[in-house]
Amino acid sequence: MFYSSERSNIINSISGMVERITYKNTEDGFIVIKIKTKGNRQLITSTGYMWGLYQGSVVILYGSWLEDNKYGRQFKVSKYEEMLPATVYGIEKYLGSGLIEGISPAFAKKIVKYFKENTLNVIENQPEKLSAVEGLGRKK
Repeated sequence: MFYSSERSNIINSISGMVERITYKNTEDGFIVIKIKTKGNRQLITSTGYMWGLYQGSVVILYGSWLEDNKYGRQFKVSKYEEMLPATVYGIEKYLGSGLIEGISPAFAKKIVKYFKENTLNVIENQPEKLSAVEGLGRKK
């Protein structure tokens, strides 16, 4: 647990993967996301000012729980950390989110099927190996 310097409120943390983006304001960075956490079947609604998150992003969120009269229980984020996804499922969601122009969810699936957990390492450090994936040429 963390304590907020703004008030004496206890700050909670949750971690998981962004399963869905419900709302995104590109002007001010306010976003409403659904987080899939380990051990929970239900997605957790989280809100806050978080730039650059995509479907498939793996995050640690710090904030507090609130009960919204209209939308129900939510986690209000005061700060966050983004990490690279480590699972095949997470990498596939991350790549297929629109993060990289020209990589559709179907094509992300092909890339991840070929390179598995090593996909992000290949993209970052050995991009020439991507040509081994059928349909991925030099231009793309």
